[in-house]
Amino acid sequence: MSPHKSHNIGYKFTKPFLGSLLALAERSPPENEVIFERNYGKILGILDSSLTVYQERGVHTLLQFYNSPLRCFTFVDFQLMPTLEEYSYLMGVRVEHRVSFQINMGVPSSNQLAPTLYLSKSWVEANLESKASHSGFYVEPLLNKAHVAAVQGVWKDFNILLALCVYRIVLFPNVPDFMDINAIRIFMVGNPVPTFLGDVYHSVHSRNHKGRGGVVNYCIPLLYMWFKNHLPCKGAFVAT
Repeated sequence: MSPHKSHNIGYKFTKPFLGSLLALAERSPPENEVIFERNYGKILGILDSSLTVYQERGVHTLLQFYNSPLRCFTFVDFQLMPTLEEYSYLMGVRVEHRVSFQINMGVPSSNQLAPTLYLSKSWVEANLESKASHSGFYVEPLLNKAHVAAVQGVWKDFNILLALCVYRIVLFPNVPDFMDINAIRIFMVGNPVPTFLGDVYHSVHSRNHKGRGGVVNYCIPLLYMWFKNHLPCKGAFVAT
């Protein structure tokens, strides 16, 4: 146990429903999967590593070792915290040398959203909604548009809608069943790794600070994958 704690902190984890997203991803032919990964990285691999009880227990244990003053995970002989380079590798997404998402960036207009998301301006304006003080789109209509694109074989449209849904449902979960405009802006900026890693740091620290715990709203499978990469590959850590 980390020396600065005297008891376990309780955490709960967001468990997004991935059934619709997995069904959509399965419609992509192998040749399109290659194009998708080239354009959007290995983010579909996170779906295969969706949250399980095993991962949840592993991350819950990891969070017990978070050291608030040092902003890292503190063990007996070493300290750990994910880096930009590590998350870039796991996601298969480059860290670009340009400004990442900032909350004070302007909200994109329908004229900006439509060409970026390969949607008509009329569709954007008709489906733009507000929920829990957030503007954006309900996820289901976007999934339906992606299924239509798959039927028509318009894979460029399909890929961008699939990637956007992965961003919202898996990488940046916030309001259930709703595509928060901030997730769209992160997608449009095209440099998600710094924002994603910052979200992990903020979420871990805010839930851990003063030992209060609570609901964790970031991508648990990716944090689990990162931590697992630092564990020994043989001996007591490997099941026999």
